[in-house]
Amino acid sequence: MALHTQSKSSSNFTRRVGFSAVLLFFVALVSIEARAVSYVYVAKDLDTVSVIATATNTEIASVRVGQGPTAIAVTPNGAFAYVANFTSQDVSVINTNTNTVIATVPLGQTPGGIAITPDSAFAYVTLVASVAVIDVASNTIVANIAASTTGDIAISPNGNFAYVLGDNLSIIDIHTNTVVGTVFTGDAVLHMAISPDGAFLYLSEQGHNGNLLVVDTAIRSLVGKIVLNHEGPAPAMTVSPDGHILYVALDSSILLIDTSSRTVVGAIATPALVGPFSELAVTPDGAFIYGAAPLGPVLVIDTLSHRVVDLLLGFETLAITPDRPCGEDISNKLLVSKSGFSQFLIPQLQLQFVTVGNGTLKPIKGPVTLVLNNLTNAVFLNNTLQTKCYSAGGSPYVTVSAGADNVLSPGEFVTFSLAFLKTGSGNITYTQRVVSSVPTK
Repeated sequence: MALHTQSKSSSNFTRRVGFSAVLLFFVALVSIEARAVSYVYVAKDLDTVSVIATATNTEIASVRVGQGPTAIAVTPNGAFAYVANFTSQDVSVINTNTNTVIATVPLGQTPGGIAITPDSAFAYVTLVASVAVIDVASNTIVANIAASTTGDIAISPNGNFAYVLGDNLSIIDIHTNTVVGTVFTGDAVLHMAISPDGAFLYLSEQGHNGNLLVVDTAIRSLVGKIVLNHEGPAPAMTVSPDGHILYVALDSSILLIDTSSRTVVGAIATPALVGPFSELAVTPDGAFIYGAAPLGPVLVIDTLSHRVVDLLLGFETLAITPDRPCGEDISNKLLVSKSGFSQFLIPQLQLQFVTVGNGTLKPIKGPVTLVLNNLTNAVFLNNTLQTKCYSAGGSPYVTVSAGADNVLSPGEFVTFSLAFLKTGSGNITYTQRVVSSVPTK
């Protein structure tokens, strides 16, 4: 657990071992490891997008965009959120580091869905009878592709194809920006979800049938139907990060469908007053579902307990930032102060207090991770986690939240304790590095 303070005085964290140190030691052992943080970008009102930290489900920013936000997509690198605005007929580009609009792309037509290529290079926006391609580097439209577009859009994980819902399913080759195939669906389809490996598409039918169609992307053909017997609007859907469960939102529940057997294996009850969801999204760790209703609110659902755990302000559309496990090396942006090592209970057990502060003029998103490279003469006791995507790999680390909003403001800092088991006769030493995420993958 991070001790969130407002003072940079070293006296706040260099202290003698006593009751406070004992308390901090046990708190550190059980709870210092913070949950990986992602952010939800959700339509808040007719011209505003709210930014919500999933760790606390609190709003950390409110961003003015165009009129009538109807679809949101976040670049896979997490750098930008693209907001398609129905009324103003444009796309607002939000820098997710500063949560400010850095560009507005005029469309000249009302947009529908939006999706971004895996390399974060292009955004594809469905219009009335075409798909506009926006170059992320320049935020200009570089292509328009004629296609029937009455519904959703998805892009294959390998970045080769865009799938567009309309009267049928159109398949666009991203390298040539041409329609290269069509899957005839028979009934109007509105919502779509794609499996994490890109092997299957799930399409929800609009109308009296209310079933789900399954498309094999390799052979570009319908290969199955999941019978729901659902009356009313086509249900919103999303797939769990591991690809095992398809979540389908009905009027008063979210169905859990096993993607292997294509059968319903469970259901999560949702308040009837909310009505059918227009958008579902799941956090990168698969722990929570965020569902937006057309007129609000946004429900937060625990996927383990199958319970609604929070209710947030927002409506219509939302997107969740991707998991960026390595984050950014921010050692040069932070001020790090460390106490000496203090014996606790036995000579081999040593404690140290560390303060990490924001030494820049701009806010820094948390969580904040202290990596202990080249640790000698000790075993790190806070946890057994090791880095996997930073050199040197296998270094111990500890991650802490940057306060309640998980944003380290200029001049703000967090203080936390480290525990070591001394194994050698020499001094405990390590080379510190600070990163802005959780280096686990």
